Amino acid sequence: MGSGGDTYRVVTISRSKPTDEVTETGTITVEAYTDSEYTNKIDEATLNVTIEVVNIKTWTVLGWTFDDGTSQGWTISGEISDERSVITGGYSMRHHAYSGETTAYIEKTIALPSGTKCIGIVYIKGRCWANRYIAWRVTKVVVKVNGNIIYEWKGASFYDTNGNVGSAEFPWRKIAFDLSQYTDQTITLRIEVTAETYYCADGCNQVIYLDDPTIGVK
Repeated sequence: MGSGGDTYRVVTISRSKPTDEVTETGTITVEAYTDSEYTNKIDEATLNVTIEVVNIKTWTVLGWTFDDGTSQGWTISGEISDERSVITGGYSMRHHAYSGETTAYIEKTIALPSGTKCIGIVYIKGRCWANRYIAWRVTKVVVKVNGNIIYEWKGASFYDTNGNVGSAEFPWRKIAFDLSQYTDQTITLRIEVTAETYYCADGCNQVIYLDDPTIGVK
């Protein structure tokens, strides 16, 4: 990535499909070199990683699909639309903006059942277009409980056009977050996605979709 630069890496881990829910631990080592041939290492850091494979659909499930065309009690920054959806013919929350920075969000007060594990998921998607050129990216995904941040992804490459294009559409991605410390409580859950057009020649448009927020408790 060069001196003073920043980038991201996607780590793909393969294993046989488990027959039950499992928790596995491992490490990821990041090494820093002063040369592009990777011969002069100056530092390294090892990160501990915990991976849980679960199927929350078999737990006690609270789910809101928006597929009846309503917000189902969520406070939203945009509108419920059938323009894009995780499932064919469904609905999602659509947040539209023009140039600059914008934040899409959904928020709801929820009574969580009792349990020892609680995981929330939501699907997000991005799309942008312009009359000429647009450079666009999602810079932050944040999950808050009662106003406190419990999950945060920050970076310029979650979705990124990586340059100036006429239009771009990115696939749905699932975001998962741990709510286990809040079981048997009533919480206010807020999910935010922040994006920006960092260059646009003419007629900038950006759309963020959020769909199918689901909570599983076990």
